[in-house]
Amino acid sequence: MVTTDLVNFKLIQDAAQKISPYIRHTPIMHANKVRFDAPYDYDLFFKLELHQLSGSFKVRGTTNKILSMTPEQLQNGIVTASGGNHGRAVAYIGKKLSIPTTVYLPKSTPQNKIDSIAKYNPEIIMDGEDLNEANELAKSVAEASNRGFIHPYNDPAVINGQGTLGIEILDQIKDVDVLIMAIGGGGLIGGVGTVAKHINPNIKIYGVEPTGCPTMHESLKANKIIKVDKITTKVGTLAIRQTSELNFNIAKKVVDDIILVSDDDMQYASDWLWWEFGIAAELSGAASMAGLLSNQLSIPKTAKVCALICGLGNEGTSKY
Repeated sequence: MVTTDLVNFKLIQDAAQKISPYIRHTPIMHANKVRFDAPYDYDLFFKLELHQLSGSFKVRGTTNKILSMTPEQLQNGIVTASGGNHGRAVAYIGKKLSIPTTVYLPKSTPQNKIDSIAKYNPEIIMDGEDLNEANELAKSVAEASNRGFIHPYNDPAVINGQGTLGIEILDQIKDVDVLIMAIGGGGLIGGVGTVAKHINPNIKIYGVEPTGCPTMHESLKANKIIKVDKITTKVGTLAIRQTSELNFNIAKKVVDDIILVSDDDMQYASDWLWWEFGIAAELSGAASMAGLLSNQLSIPKTAKVCALICGLGNEGTSKY
């Protein structure tokens, strides 16, 4: 059994100090006023992590990992694999610190994701049918070429870095009752959940996954790691065929429930965020709101709820 001891509140506090010069402190929006009738009756807040450098929370974990590596590990450059946002974060901080960077992307990665990563001038290699395959290829190349490898979610330093988002939220909304966020590999919810449960064990932690790739949902349901046979979601950043033992063990400790939503649900939520608030969230970034709009949770009217809006869309829409 993989121990979860290397992900804890103290290490997340240390990560927050370490990465502070390289990230933005992102804002909270109080979503208590909408143009029409609000589709919720609790007190809702958005954590606008889509305003983060590189467009998502991923730069937190990536930066903490790189700053934790030795000069010897970095001297030949770094290699990673990504569905999009993690690769963009690695490419950004790699350029910022003048570290040669290679990003492996699954062959199905949308062109807009490729273009957003290419702006930071890394080497981009399209290989693998999904993120898990691309990640194995990246890892083997890093080992063969003596380059540093950065796993997108199965790394304590990455998870501790993502957890700094939880410190910010609980500082900004001290009496929050519910946190809801998307799950890809599980690093974000593991890190944020670790912080929240340390500060207040009564905070509810809800994850959201696509019906077309319910990796963590099925794993927690079965109480063992499940590999999804077929991925049908088009949301590549949430299309993780199999989580890691580390992330699974953390999720068992901190996640209260996982909601499944369709790609159409996420599209609707993305359109709704744009129409109501001018928030340009990609589908994975709008997944938390899709979970809330699906009305699968029984949330008290008195509750303070924070939805993490974690991925920047390339453009807003007005289909709502």
